[in-house]
Amino acid sequence: MFEPDRLPDWPDRLVSIVARHREAAFAWGDFDCATLFAEAVHAVTGEDPFGGLGSWQSERDALRILAATGSDSVKGFFDARLPLVHRSELRRGDAGYADTNERLSCPAIVL
Repeated sequence: MFEPDRLPDWPDRLVSIVARHREAAFAWGDFDCATLFAEAVHAVTGEDPFGGLGSWQSERDALRILAATGSDSVKGFFDARLPLVHRSELRRGDAGYADTNERLSCPAIVL
């Protein structure tokens, strides 16, 4: 399971990633919820939570890559790879999920 330490400058790095995504137009595989999440995790920890899954340019590509991991949803993919933090213990820089059943819904980063 992926349990990295936080980098010393993670707060500034996280703010920079969020600002860059806030200004960009949506684009599958470049500026979508999954790339924002992956870049945020990398900013906080220096680790790639996707571990070289490849790239996608459409919803269909994203679903194909997800299926190749053996997961039926992004939530399932991350639940198997990231430590679960109860919502009462979430802190800035942690990942959390809103209640959703969407297969491609990514975790949010607590700001």
